[in-house]
Amino acid sequence: MENLFLIDGYGGSPKVNWLDWVGRNLENKFQINKIFIDKPDVAEVQKFDNALVSQITEVESSYFISHSLGCVTLLRYLIKTKRVPKGIILVSPFDQQVPGFEMFDEFFVHASLELLNLDSNKSIIISSMNDPSIPFKYSQEVAEKLQIPFILFPTGAHFRASDGMVKFPEILTYIQSYWEN
Repeated sequence: MENLFLIDGYGGSPKVNWLDWVGRNLENKFQINKIFIDKPDVAEVQKFDNALVSQITEVESSYFISHSLGCVTLLRYLIKTKRVPKGIILVSPFDQQVPGFEMFDEFFVHASLELLNLDSNKSIIISSMNDPSIPFKYSQEVAEKLQIPFILFPTGAHFRASDGMVKFPEILTYIQSYWEN
């Protein structure tokens, strides 16, 4: 059974929102690995980085789904380790300063995202037009740099449980179409 790693972002947890829902719906098809970050509401680069280093067991034969600051952390991890997963879904990623979120400035990927050679048939970026935290253009630019498809939803806000996102059936549909073949 292939690994699927779930990584949430700032203030989040892969056990209380749509990431948990996705994991529960795929536990018969993947080995689900939830990356837990101690005190995720404290934006410390080393703490986020260490969580990935200590909990990711395999990259090349694995799939990843991450959200927001978790995407930034995952991309930095992949560039640093020079490893490429089988497929990746990034929800609301960014790689530049976000007004009002200066505490994220140290997280930015300092190496070129173009160094990652992701499979464009098994990787996507998702964003929403009404995201109040990360402008969708930031996520779109990450997709362009990574040369993977970009999907823009008209609504969804920042895809948090507090935004009403406790299920994400579109991700399951994508996985069934592209990862289970």
